[in-house]
Order: sequence, then structure tokens, then C-alpha cells
Amino acid sequence: LFRNLWVIGFALCILGVAAGALYIPTFQNCLDAVKEYDFDDSIYTYGCVSGIFQSAFAFGGFIGPTLGGAAVQWIGFEWTSTAIAIVNVIFIVTLLFYYGTKSMRQRSIQRILE
Repeated sequence: LFRNLWVIGFALCILGVAAGALYIPTFQNCLDAVKEYDFDDSIYTYGCVSGIFQSAFAFGGFIGPTLGGAAVQWIGFEWTSTAIAIVNVIFIVTLLFYYGTKSMRQRSIQRILE
């Protein structure tokens, strides 16, 4: 890939759109989870959730490159990329299993309640 200003700018634009597409639904899910535990639907709750969410996001922005750089120096780029790919596949399988069994769990709960 060519390393010039336009390619880097285009890649950062794609990264910004992707981050926005990931950030908003995740933040909304955090708010929904907090509301399930009877927290107020107020600006204070939104502020607390936003603070925790931003802290976790910033911590990930620090720890990811730190551990990634150490892993590249320790085991090399190829093995680090392979390890990250394996972790991503594990996450995908876990999510598919969770959402695949979620509908079955809901149906069994409805049968019990009927």
C-alpha cells in the first residue's frame, strides 16, 4: 500500500466512521443495561456511563498498542497477527453461540411462564 497523505487521510476517515458506528450502539447498550438495574434516566446517569465508557475506551487505546508492540518485539509480527486473529475468531464464535442460544433460552422461559 502506498504511504502518502491521501491514503493515510482516507484510512483515518474510514477509521472514524467505523469508530462512530461501533461507539454509538455500544454506548446505548450500556445505558440500557444500567436502566435495567433501576438507575435513573437522568443526565447524571448518562454522565457516569459516559465516564466509565470513555475510561475503558482510553485504557484500551493505551494497553492495546503497548501490549501489541511488546508482542511484536517478543514473538514477531506474523505470530502477533496470528494470535490477534485467533482471539477475534474466538470472540466471533462466542457471540454466535450467545446469540444463537439466546432465542432458545427466551422460548424456554416463555414455555415455563405459560
